[in-house]
Amino acid sequence: MKWEGRCGVDAGNIGIFDMDKFKIKEDRINHCGHKLEVDPGVYDVKVHIPIPGDADIKRNAKLKTGGNLYIGDGCYVADVDNDNDPMIKDTNWFSKDADGAICNTTAADGGFFVALELTKVKEPTCHT
Repeated sequence: MKWEGRCGVDAGNIGIFDMDKFKIKEDRINHCGHKLEVDPGVYDVKVHIPIPGDADIKRNAKLKTGGNLYIGDGCYVADVDNDNDPMIKDTNWFSKDADGAICNTTAADGGFFVALELTKVKEPTCHT
């Protein structure tokens, strides 16, 4: 599956976050980010973010999701006033990938084009 869109950035990052794991509420998603629905499972994700005047972000990462992804600046959906917010704590303020999160540092604010290619590699496992 391929996805392309534009994301507004205010904290120098564009992430792909599992909305179920981080309990991201849809009403927190503004015009700067996007929701993408996929089948639950584990995906290989190819990320391409052109950075004007700098090196483009091109990388591959794995992501486990319950089926709903948020693509955009994490500061718009996390509780930024709470250092113990799981999204902030797990990614160290969006500076590293974590279970359910792929973080990409843009080193600037503004609007960025984002292209993703998601390939499902594993079905979700049930925990009892």
